[in-house]
Amino acid sequence: NKGEKLMKWLSDQLDRLSQIAITILLMWMTVVLFIQVGGRYLMDSGMAWTEEMARYAMIWTVFLGAAVATKDGSQIRVPVLEHIFPMFKKHLKWLQNIVFIIYLVLVIVISWDTLKVVYFQSSPNMGISMAIVYAIMPVSFLFMLVHVLTLYKKRG
Repeated sequence: NKGEKLMKWLSDQLDRLSQIAITILLMWMTVVLFIQVGGRYLMDSGMAWTEEMARYAMIWTVFLGAAVATKDGSQIRVPVLEHIFPMFKKHLKWLQNIVFIIYLVLVIVISWDTLKVVYFQSSPNMGISMAIVYAIMPVSFLFMLVHVLTLYKKRG
């Protein structure tokens, strides 16, 4: 089916993009924190923007990491209901996926609305719009939604 192939291709591309972005962000955080430590050690004073930049890069890294974990199925699940009702394991998996999809859609909608609120707020030290920081939420949850729908379609 062309639609399934397209979804798989899109999921694979978003996963690759996420992994590349995570790598770049981790390298960037290393450089920024090295500047911070070096500045404190050599000049007895750090730069305020470095801590903020590292914090925002870490936030983006965590959310993109969650999308990668969704793609490869390594997110933590609590199989309490499967242990209590093993005969309904297949149906519970289906129900979990439906609940997860609903949750992802809700977070995408709510985080999109949040962007409208924080758009005019600036970060304390760098002065960038907080929408840049918060933008990772709808983006990463959209990536997760694509991954879940692709995996759900593949598993049938």
